[in-house]
Amino acid sequence: MTQEQETSRVKAAVDGDVVVPVGGVPVLWCADHGPVLDGEQAALDLIGATFGRVDLVAVPVARIAPEFFALTSGVAGAVVQKFVNYRVRLAVVGDVSGFVAEST
Repeated sequence: MTQEQETSRVKAAVDGDVVVPVGGVPVLWCADHGPVLDGEQAALDLIGATFGRVDLVAVPVARIAPEFFALTSGVAGAVVQKFVNYRVRLAVVGDVSGFVAEST
């Protein structure tokens, strides 16, 4: 991947997203539209684009890949492990009841 492609991909990870303080904690609130959080690279893009500026990344359900909620896929584990490694908290925001119902 060229440097230009890398820059474009990382920029896409945060276009439309905003950093806001919530209870004194800097939070990246991701927009409903944008790249899907579908694996380790997508997680690294979010973390890297905001590293050192936020403590928490809030991602709407609309930007989470369905495989994330199928725990046997390993996507959730890989994504969450990246956030843990870089000491950035992750919050999935929205209604996940459909995914919960499918898992039981």
